[in-house]
Amino acid sequence: MSIIQQPTLFDIDYLEKLDIQEKYKEIFSPIDWTKVLDLFQKIRISDRRLQ
Repeated sequence: MSIIQQPTLFDIDYLEKLDIQEKYKEIFSPIDWTKVLDLFQKIRISDRRLQ
């Protein structure tokens, strides 16, 4: 079984050249936020059931 290494999501040198808003965009844009928000929604629904 071989190991496949993934390159970094972004280059630090490249990020240093960007302004703050562009940095956040580059860092957070690859994230699928719907899945993250769905997770919190599920936690919230399960908390309501416990009450």
